[in-house]
Amino acid sequence: MLVGMAFVTYFLLAFILKFAIERHFLNQDYNYIVSKFNAIENTLLSSPQAVFDQSKNMPLYMWVFDKENVIYKNSNLTFPSANSFTPTAPNILKRKNEIEWREDSLAIRAFAFKSERYVVVLGMSINHHIVFLEELAWILFWTLGTAFVASSVYSWWVVKKGLKPIESLNQHIQQVTPEQLDLRLPLESLPTELQDLARKHNAMLDRLQLGFQRLSDFSSDIAHELKTPLTNVMTQNQVMLGAARSEDEYQDALASTLEELNRITKTINDLLYIAKAENKLIHRNDECFSVKVQIERLVDYYDILAEEASLTMTCQGDA
Repeated sequence: MLVGMAFVTYFLLAFILKFAIERHFLNQDYNYIVSKFNAIENTLLSSPQAVFDQSKNMPLYMWVFDKENVIYKNSNLTFPSANSFTPTAPNILKRKNEIEWREDSLAIRAFAFKSERYVVVLGMSINHHIVFLEELAWILFWTLGTAFVASSVYSWWVVKKGLKPIESLNQHIQQVTPEQLDLRLPLESLPTELQDLARKHNAMLDRLQLGFQRLSDFSSDIAHELKTPLTNVMTQNQVMLGAARSEDEYQDALASTLEELNRITKTINDLLYIAKAENKLIHRNDECFSVKVQIERLVDYYDILAEEASLTMTCQGDA
């Protein structure tokens, strides 16, 4: 985008500069030819022949029309009346409208003027303008071309430098693994535009690390909760199978096994409850109750243990 914008800008600059110079040359030629016409206008009405004789030494080309016929010209140049100019066309005479054509290697620019009796066309060679504009075109081409290349290289360098912090951020993100969740982006090494992104990235890693830690602790706790009753069941069954037992002993063993299985079932139900709660699958049934009543029940339950430890438990306030 930067290179494209630079190209469009330089192209428009060259076009505007060339157009302004061409308009300057046009106005300059028009003012020069107007001054020559003003010098001969009055004489042309009183003594046309004197003007014709004087035009032989004039540095301009002159054609004098009487209606549509050329009654005088001071050169052998062919006026392109059939293509570019008709003396009876009033629009040509009411405004500054140049008439340009080429004859062999000569480029001519002329303007038409209306006197009381004649239409006078005065022209001049503009070869020197063309040479200058061609040289200007080469100068603009090399100057603006060099500026375009320089600005393109500078734009590439600026973009590469601007994206360097993002490359560092990308490398840092690639280093983050479940085993390396403690990595954090240093905010002071990043530009202001990326600090907010880095701050949010670090906060995300904090949440992930906390979640992984909770998951690890949860897995450890679940393994412990399930291992203890299963171990008890396996040990008791191995003991019971080691020798013949009475009917009462078998019933006691089955009752103990059932108790451990109930414990496992309760643990599994708790896991399902936690999973539903985390995924918002539990239907909430909110109700208001007195916290003081619940706390007093706990105080009463542990009051005997507190007395044995010479402690006094009290409950204050209500909510």
